[in-house]
Amino acid sequence: MFKGYNSEGVVLASKSYGEADRIIVIFTKVAGKLLFLAKGVRKPKSKKRGNLEVFSLVKFSARGNTGLDIITEAEMLYSFPKIRKDLKKCTLAYLMVEIMGRISSENDPNVKAYRLLINSLKSLEADGDLIVLKNDYMLAILTTFGYWDEKRTLRDPDALIKQVLEKDLTSVRVGKKVLS
Repeated sequence: MFKGYNSEGVVLASKSYGEADRIIVIFTKVAGKLLFLAKGVRKPKSKKRGNLEVFSLVKFSARGNTGLDIITEAEMLYSFPKIRKDLKKCTLAYLMVEIMGRISSENDPNVKAYRLLINSLKSLEADGDLIVLKNDYMLAILTTFGYWDEKRTLRDPDALIKQVLEKDLTSVRVGKKVLS
């Protein structure tokens, strides 16, 4: 028998798996980035279906497994509705969670990074200059993970993020058109 546990976090990514399942990546306050299997979540009658949307704050229950832990229950704590109604904000939110997902390591707790992500999504939901929010987030995440000294000025956060991740971000291609 495998032990169950409860936690909360921000959904960073979701990928179809098999006929009705999804692999869900959640950044939690306690354990950092974790991967889960959400069985049956793609079925139309699934109770978890709408609760595991990308960049949503969720409370969930899971149980350990020999492979990926399995999400047994999920409850949406906050969906950031103002972001979802605005294409530019939604694009920036996807960029934020994609960067967090790529720069963080699995099972590596980082409370400062968790708070940064939550606060950045809250700031994005409020009105503000999207370019400033994007650049501030990139600078903060680079300093949080030790890639940049916060006392130094960062002229091109996009280039440094690309260098650190050693890969182009999917969201950047869309974001350059929408956020310019």
